[in-house]
Amino acid sequence: MKRININFTDDPNYRYKMPVMEVRSQGRGNGAQFVIENLKDVAFALHRSPEEITKFFQLGFGNFGRYNPSEGSVTFTGSATIAEASRVLKDYVFTHVLCQACSNPETSYILKEKGLSMVCAACGQARPLAADRFTRYVIKIIEQKTRAEQGKTGASDRPEASRVRSPVILYPRIKKIMRYDITPSAKAGELQEIADEAVKSRILREDEIVFFYMAALFDTDRPTLNYIKECIPVLREILTKDDGLSLLHSLDCITRKYEEEMLSSKTNLLSAILLELYGSELIDKNAVNAWITDVTIPVVPVEYHERVVETAGPFLEWLEKQGDEEYDEEEYEEESD
Repeated sequence: MKRININFTDDPNYRYKMPVMEVRSQGRGNGAQFVIENLKDVAFALHRSPEEITKFFQLGFGNFGRYNPSEGSVTFTGSATIAEASRVLKDYVFTHVLCQACSNPETSYILKEKGLSMVCAACGQARPLAADRFTRYVIKIIEQKTRAEQGKTGASDRPEASRVRSPVILYPRIKKIMRYDITPSAKAGELQEIADEAVKSRILREDEIVFFYMAALFDTDRPTLNYIKECIPVLREILTKDDGLSLLHSLDCITRKYEEEMLSSKTNLLSAILLELYGSELIDKNAVNAWITDVTIPVVPVEYHERVVETAGPFLEWLEKQGDEEYDEEEYEEESD
């Protein structure tokens, strides 16, 4: 089965793929129909339900559609070409799957009193969705599932009851723990329990844990170097050098979310953070070199990643001069000046 990039680019190194839609026509005249044979596979790749995508297509084409769970296909009245169907799917992906801050497709819905938002597991951005017919449909489905789950568990109505299962709902707990007057080791233990609970509940995948920690810790109004320094002892307790590359890729997402601060030539916060991570042995030269050259798991567009690497120039130049010598923060600061 041929696969394409979820963001519809031709980048061969883009990590997130989905199957090409298989569209065929049947019938003629008033009895014309078109079938998307592999909707279930496409929906699985997008981490969305086939029924939700079916509804979006119905509204996009103005045609009736019926999803067949046993075959994983959907049949619509009327006719459409593969190009027309692809345009509707592209519209859906860019409005209801890809994060507008970092372009990562690992997003989910969260329902609050003010309405429905789409939340990114990579960078943590929550974007309110337009209050249109499709959004009202999604809200209705969420509320139906919530009532069904409450009926099974006997749970009472509470603010969390209307929320979609998303890692973002755990961020306040993590920020609260970071304010506790306890050791970094104790904080790390609390954070690890939250992550384990999220993985067990299928809110989070194992390969998302590093991004989850970073997105939660950076869920702040404005990142500062002092705050990062407070977080690093905790990160040292829960991450290893094997997590270095994922840690660096998560910085791509963080940089895109806080672009003004991270890419500022005056503060050079990005390079300062990289220096702290390196000095704390959370990243090493191998991880940094892989981050620069290996874009097999990009979480932001390659062009943006290259911009981030360029901004990290002062740190990278300093690192190149170090060879196998020990880390010297004072030497870096002198060179930066």
